[in-house]
Amino acid sequence: MTASRLHVTKPDSFDGSLPIQNRKSKINNSVSNAALAKKVSLSCQILAKLGLFKETTGHVSARSADGVAMFIRGRGREESGLLFTKPSDVVLANFDGQKLDKKSVLKTPNESVIHGELYKARPNVGGIVHAHPPSIVLTSMAGIELRPIFGGFDPRGMRMAIKGIPVYQSSLTLHKVEHVREMMDVMGDNDICVLRGHGVVVCGSSVEDATIKAIKLDNLATLNLQAAMLGNVASISQDDQHAFLSRKSTGMGGGGAETLWRYFQRSMARQIQNPKSEIQNLKRRLVEGIQVITGEGVLSGSGHLSARIPGTETFLINPRFAGVLAEAKDICTVKFDGKRIAGKGPIPSESPIHAAVYKARPDVNSVIHCHARYSILVGLLDGGLVPFNREARIFADGVPIFPVSRGINDFALAERMVENLGPHWATFLRGHGIVVAGPGIEGACISAIQLEHACQDQLLMMSISSVKPMADANRGRSNARLENPYRAWPFLLYKHKVKSKAQIRAGIRTLKEGEHY
Repeated sequence: MTASRLHVTKPDSFDGSLPIQNRKSKINNSVSNAALAKKVSLSCQILAKLGLFKETTGHVSARSADGVAMFIRGRGREESGLLFTKPSDVVLANFDGQKLDKKSVLKTPNESVIHGELYKARPNVGGIVHAHPPSIVLTSMAGIELRPIFGGFDPRGMRMAIKGIPVYQSSLTLHKVEHVREMMDVMGDNDICVLRGHGVVVCGSSVEDATIKAIKLDNLATLNLQAAMLGNVASISQDDQHAFLSRKSTGMGGGGAETLWRYFQRSMARQIQNPKSEIQNLKRRLVEGIQVITGEGVLSGSGHLSARIPGTETFLINPRFAGVLAEAKDICTVKFDGKRIAGKGPIPSESPIHAAVYKARPDVNSVIHCHARYSILVGLLDGGLVPFNREARIFADGVPIFPVSRGINDFALAERMVENLGPHWATFLRGHGIVVAGPGIEGACISAIQLEHACQDQLLMMSISSVKPMADANRGRSNARLENPYRAWPFLLYKHKVKSKAQIRAGIRTLKEGEHY
């Protein structure tokens, strides 16, 4: 199997992101096996939430505390997907993939040989991620080079690009030792290997280190994919590359990775402590969201807003009557197969839209389908939305156009729509409406509002001049900000008299002093 590299330029002063077998081991053998299993499960949840894992495929592992075995996410009928991985879903196995934990009903993944062979060959590896980020699959299939197109924006990702990332050319699943060893030959002394049309293998000194590397690689690939769509985006200068690499660096592990791990750990700390009260809270927020987007002209007599119930394969959605009339008691609970299991109903006929998005996108926690006027008009344009202003910038990665204009009331059509949506956060339904996804109810509502405003602005601008994208449009989206819209959402609640000023002030989630998104 011949190797190819997405980039192999190595400035003479290169000193960052050294392969881990050439660094002093940072594996902490004092970490208990129970703690390792917990870290593996948390890594699965984090990477699934960020979209690096697809439903039930992909796995994370950790070298055991004694160094002679591994903890790896198990597979089987009892599993419920990467996003919902629990420590009990992690099995202990030897490096040949044989399960050592006889109590577990799960088995080791078919591709556990990837992990075992790497642990055998590289004693300083403490954690491994095998994931299938869409950004990596697309860039590898299209032959898009992962170039250092940014610097201070993400120095870790930049260093990856400068060093070069090897590509294993076979797209087959790796469940045979001979194929894994071919991949390892291509990987060489790098900590990362892209599997063309398949995914990526990432090694780290710990689970935390491997997880953060995988996230940074996904960011690098995503921006390079967007840059290829825009065209003529140059790499940072050789002088800047040398200047960055001549600075003292903590590499890919150390305090930087630990700090980022804590951030993602806290972002996942939304476990349901009291399911009944949590569901009531989601229903209340759904009703508030419906009132806000109705007041903003995004939602009319038809359309629907939904929210995923965390840790389940169900979602909440307003019933099939004018959404603004709905109260918390009217909200229905629906399974991913489209069956209503709570609430009087009837549920919207286009509920398959929501179910299909939630099944395919674990990073999505709220979905809106509506028939906003200006969004429909822009969806009729061949060029679609142009990210030319502040409102449109959060959709700089693109808003694809789904060419079918009829109602999406069956799962076959809904799945086609989701394929069209891909990794994006909104799609036009030509001559019909829009579907907008978000990390939470408030973020989805704000995204839908901004999309409608952006479409209105674009149509106005087109009447007087040509519309061109902002030069820095691709820096605009922040999911962290949409998860906590600490300024926009209180304003909208007050503007539309959804809550009193006192109620809004009591519920504001502000940033700490000096904290920035």
